[in-house]
Amino acid sequence: MIRWALFAFLLLVQGTVADARWREASTHHFLIYSEGDEAELRQAAEEIERYDSALRNVTGVGDPDRGPSVRVTIFFVRDVHVLRGLFGGRDSGIWAFYLPHTRGTIVAPRRGPRPIHASNSIQGRLPDEIQESFTARGVMLHEYTHHFMFNNFNFGAPLWLSEGYPEFLSTAQFGEDGSITIGTPPWYRNFEIAQAGDIDARQILLRPAQNYRVAGIYGIGWLMSHYLTFDPARYPQLRAYMQALSNGREPQEAASAFGDLDQLTSDLRRYRRAREFPVSRIAPERISIGRIAIRELSEAENAIMDVRIRSKVGVNRRTAPSVARDARRAAAAYPNDPFVQVSLAEAELDARNYAEAEAAADRALAADPNNVDAHLYKARAIWGRAEALQDRNPQTWREVRTILAAANRLDPDNPEPLKLFYQTYEPSGEAPTENAVNGLMAAHEGAPQDSELRLLATRERLLRNELDRARLLFAPIVNGAHGRENREKVAQVMELIHAGDARGALTRLDELRAEAKREAEGD
Repeated sequence: MIRWALFAFLLLVQGTVADARWREASTHHFLIYSEGDEAELRQAAEEIERYDSALRNVTGVGDPDRGPSVRVTIFFVRDVHVLRGLFGGRDSGIWAFYLPHTRGTIVAPRRGPRPIHASNSIQGRLPDEIQESFTARGVMLHEYTHHFMFNNFNFGAPLWLSEGYPEFLSTAQFGEDGSITIGTPPWYRNFEIAQAGDIDARQILLRPAQNYRVAGIYGIGWLMSHYLTFDPARYPQLRAYMQALSNGREPQEAASAFGDLDQLTSDLRRYRRAREFPVSRIAPERISIGRIAIRELSEAENAIMDVRIRSKVGVNRRTAPSVARDARRAAAAYPNDPFVQVSLAEAELDARNYAEAEAAADRALAADPNNVDAHLYKARAIWGRAEALQDRNPQTWREVRTILAAANRLDPDNPEPLKLFYQTYEPSGEAPTENAVNGLMAAHEGAPQDSELRLLATRERLLRNELDRARLLFAPIVNGAHGRENREKVAQVMELIHAGDARGALTRLDELRAEAKREAEGD
């Protein structure tokens, strides 16, 4: 998969995939791959399902059966050094990361017998008791909470909430009796929380752009989330604030739910000085796990896993050719294995080897005619070749759409065929049909975490001059933008939407999309 760099959501941490036997755990909400033994994988699968159930208890969110194609994929690699290797060792700050595409992918180090050792840029190496609270599991839970919030909260949470709430929940403690306790302080944020003595509720709530200038927003966000959740008088205000955001209110307007903000500032500063923080235990009878099926991957699947993970993490023009070469090498002995051939098709497609990608997809379909991913990569291969040749022959694009429609019939809950079907109209030079637009909106509803899908849906609303809907769709992009430059660019789009300038917003949005595509492909 080509990396959609501008809107990737990364929690800074540390990853080459080792030569080991891989296993797969299949659960209601997750498809999990790990190099660990079966007992370790089962424990990890049980814990993440317990955590999902706890999130639903805490937030009151239901659990609709959305089908297996929208499950989150989790890759547990051996350790943080392996994780960093997936990024070419370029970022020594990565501990885990979440890729918010249509299926949602988390890559994290396996939970080992000892905690990850964290360092603080100001304090240096953290004390042993604080290291104990900073674990691979906690980082992974933080990343999953991002996915959960994207899928279940119909608003763009300001940064204090979008980072603070996952930080608040991800320190969950798993009891041996099946219970889960939430609210444990993240002691590795101790310095940041201590510095929150100068916290200013007005600055955080009324000037959300200033969030990025506040030191330690993770710690401050944790403090605010913890206080507003556990204080009986404040919790209804937090719910009202979130409901106002969900109804399309601006963060500054929604903040009125908290009443006197000077009093809130005073209360938060007092709360920070507490010697103990309350916690809440969710009883085991309120926690649901469901069935967990574990299998050891076949020899063929093991052979291609290294390539598969590297493709899912994301490649660019510089790295794609080497991944494709490795994929060819690994797949040579398994021409009839659909898992292997689909992985090869993805790698060849990323390297722009369209004929080779289509051939691999055809081999996968010969082995398994109902393989949805094989249909998708065959359609993408034909599409890629047509774009490279500037082929706008309607017959070519009808063939692509026919293949995507077949994929949709095989898996109606899968957002990917619907997304791609809509996207075929831009390179073909045709206006999308109403059916294609409806499919796009259904895809967005099925995968609201996908930033590219959200941008496409926003664009379609702007084309129709539906500014209120465009504003609601684009708000999570604005509030989730990391880095000053990205923040300013997306803010310009929102300013034009607020000004009622649909055409201007559309022009700036298209410039943003083009910049993101160039960055992703040329990195």
